[in-house]
Amino acid sequence: MRVGPILLAIVLVCGACSSSGPRDQRAEGSDVAELTATPSEPTASPVATVTPAPTATPSPTATPEPTATPSPTATPSPTATPSPTATPSPTATPVDTTPVLMEGNSWVITEADLARMAAFVETVHELEFTAPVVLESDDDIGADVARSIELFPQDEFRLIAALGLIDADIDREVLNQFRRDRIRGLCCVDRGGRLAVIVEPRPTKLETEVIIVHELVHALHRQHLATGSDLGEGGGFELPSPFIAAVESIPQLVAFRYLETFPQEERDLVEPELPIVTPAMVDLVGEVPAAMLNFAYFTAVPLAEAVFAERGAAGLLELLRAPPTTTEQVLYPDRWLSGENRVSQAAPILPSDATYVDEGRLGVAMLGLLLDEVSTAGARRALLSEWTGDRWAMYRTPETGDADCLSVVVEMDSVEAAAKLAELLGQAVTPSVVLDGQPRLRFDTCAPAPS
Repeated sequence: MRVGPILLAIVLVCGACSSSGPRDQRAEGSDVAELTATPSEPTASPVATVTPAPTATPSPTATPEPTATPSPTATPSPTATPSPTATPSPTATPVDTTPVLMEGNSWVITEADLARMAAFVETVHELEFTAPVVLESDDDIGADVARSIELFPQDEFRLIAALGLIDADIDREVLNQFRRDRIRGLCCVDRGGRLAVIVEPRPTKLETEVIIVHELVHALHRQHLATGSDLGEGGGFELPSPFIAAVESIPQLVAFRYLETFPQEERDLVEPELPIVTPAMVDLVGEVPAAMLNFAYFTAVPLAEAVFAERGAAGLLELLRAPPTTTEQVLYPDRWLSGENRVSQAAPILPSDATYVDEGRLGVAMLGLLLDEVSTAGARRALLSEWTGDRWAMYRTPETGDADCLSVVVEMDSVEAAAKLAELLGQAVTPSVVLDGQPRLRFDTCAPAPS
């Protein structure tokens, strides 16, 4: 079964930005009345009539004095030309003379660079390193340090194969080797009591720094949660693992915020290279394995963003100490924030001649992968928000031989949601889907359609 591009969760912008427009301002004024006072006029007394005096003979006009010739105005002295202002000398850019820790193609990362990145991590996380972290460079971490890592163990690979979510020609070891080849950073290695992070130099300094910031966050967590046992109960009970999603989403949140501090033209060179599986690599591994590999590093980042927005930096450590136990809590962060958890259903009853192999829970993420070709991302998200729980059991029978069969029971919040899910699973997986009269459905990948 070939699965189309995967959208397991609402794609949220890694860094939420808020803006506020200008508020309307209304000028208030009051009209001032001008009151002009009318002056009172006194009544004039009558004036007595007098006999006019004889008109005097005018004196002869005097000869005017000659007008004095004005003195000439003195010519002003010319204004002195001011001396030109001296041009200030440019301030010299400080030269980083600290030791070089990593070298790439035309770039270096120094001790000062590492200190600057560590300070950024402390500021965002509101948590301080208890000791300096060592930075090491390795050109092939997968081959040199992580040769034994298996991102697709045998039992997990069998599950997705039994569900028809992986092409028959995809080899498990090819998937694991691909993942090892894509390891670009690793934390943490003990170096005489000091934690060391190992990073593979990338084509640009900024891409390398983003990976270093991610690994520094892991080191910070290790210093404050001394061992893995200090983390909450987790594991891979569902696929992709909700526990790993929590562990990786926080370093990604900080790394993406670091990236956002750089100009867009620099970010444009880095962002396409950040996924574990880039779009150009999907055909190498298959679409479902690609979505599973990117789940913790991209699909799960909105979980860390929501926790940070709701509870601040302190909430990030809470997320590590009590990580989500279902992919529902990862894809719907409000479920983790409210403490809502789902209880697995009882294991389905197997055929009488079946040989039991394994059992577990599909969860919302895996159900979403199953429905990818028969529904839109928005419709899947709305429908699977009513998921209550599920359980699967893997088995074999003499009739099926080496083929792995799955019997699955899924419960929803409503009968309507169960009926809709049954309809879609009947199109996508098997026609054997049946409703049992409650908000519950059952299907079997090896059973025929009900008569």
